Amino acid sequence: MGLREYWRKRDFSVTPEPRGEDVAAAPADAEERTFIIQKHAASHLHYDFRLELEGVLKSWSVPKGPSLDPEVKRLAMHTEDHPLEYGDFEGIIPRGQYGGGTVLLWDRGTWVPVENPHKGYHAGKLKFLLRGEKLRGGFTLVRTRGRYDDDEGRSWLLIKENDAEARPAKDYSIVDARPESVATGRQLDEIAAAKDRVWQSNRAEKGAGKTAKKGAEKASPGRRERGGGARFAGRVEGAREAAMPEKVRPQMPKRLPAGKVKGKASGAPDGEGWLHEIQVDGLRIMARVEDGRVRLVDEKGKDVEGRFEHIASAIAGLGLKSALLDGEVAVLRRDGITAPPPSSARAAPREGEVVYFVFDLLYLEGHDLMASPLSARKQALKRLLGPSGAGALRYADHVEGSWEEVLQKGCQLSVKGIVSKRVDAPHVPGRGPGWVVASCGGAAGRAPEKPGKKAKTKAARGAGTR
Repeated sequence: MGLREYWRKRDFSVTPEPRGEDVAAAPADAEERTFIIQKHAASHLHYDFRLELEGVLKSWSVPKGPSLDPEVKRLAMHTEDHPLEYGDFEGIIPRGQYGGGTVLLWDRGTWVPVENPHKGYHAGKLKFLLRGEKLRGGFTLVRTRGRYDDDEGRSWLLIKENDAEARPAKDYSIVDARPESVATGRQLDEIAAAKDRVWQSNRAEKGAGKTAKKGAEKASPGRRERGGGARFAGRVEGAREAAMPEKVRPQMPKRLPAGKVKGKASGAPDGEGWLHEIQVDGLRIMARVEDGRVRLVDEKGKDVEGRFEHIASAIAGLGLKSALLDGEVAVLRRDGITAPPPSSARAAPREGEVVYFVFDLLYLEGHDLMASPLSARKQALKRLLGPSGAGALRYADHVEGSWEEVLQKGCQLSVKGIVSKRVDAPHVPGRGPGWVVASCGGAAGRAPEKPGKKAKTKAARGAGTR
């Protein structure tokens, strides 16, 4: 198609969108290309799915957004090609212009064609792998009828392949769980209210003047953070600017004395001010991100990212320059129960998938959070990962309320135990009164009333420690 149709529809003296240059087709043997997805609130809300191919961004409008369920086929209407520079655009297209409304950069990364992409595109069936910050794994774009350059050939379907990244639509919606921008962490209404321009155009909107230009420079691709963490790291309660410590000892739970599960004397959580997480049966891991490089370190300080390359890759996909995550790597079985991960990268689990349950955030984008209260750290972590995480990364959720009731219900679901934590406590290395654990089926816990009953979803939302 080229950019002629794109140019025809826009007045670049008004819109801040990049004009781009019509270039020759990209070589057929290129292995990785850019992909972006922009959430676009124009006359109606939709998602613009764009793949770099033949020197431009081939584009499809997906009204309902992508789905991780292979059974769900999303309509994708083929639209005009866009310039490669459009991959950095987030901001406002002026009303009255084509596509006028708010644009949010929802996902980005690289895509790898499974077969010859030029032949596949022109034949109407394009199979590829996405390596994005939100979407990963195999997808297919297939034309429903007609030639790609005919009006009737505009209708395509976007379909998720059935792989490790697939998730049933009834359990998870990626567009609902992760609505934020991967560039700035903002929501659509925040972008609309800010009225800035992420793309620094030489033709700023008439009347925008120096203010719009200044906003564009601040968020231009060369100066902004790739991930959204930098935007809110300094706002976390108790955060302070500091270099990341070379070593951080993990905080460990104090086990309740055998036979004592009630009262202050036993050290059990008493009263308000506690949150409760499901104890994961796995391997305690700290994830260190330094200059964008990810290291996974066990309790003994040994690097183990070679065993869990998919987890390291998923963390890298968050687009962070520096961070310190704390959690547990475990096999999440199909019945919702967790089990220790395989002892080597070559050994595959008998059932289920190996995931990283992240329950604490100790450092983020130049800010030390260890003095922050746990409630603030978990709130920042949830914002970073999304409400429940996806694929290899899972936000470790919690509940508040009566410790005895939470323990009883958890043990009835056959979980390993319950870890209770003070919501207002900072990170304290080693064992202390701020974290306590009660095991199910042991002297310090209560045996399940129905041993055969399994937790269908709770383990996927909980977390624990060894």
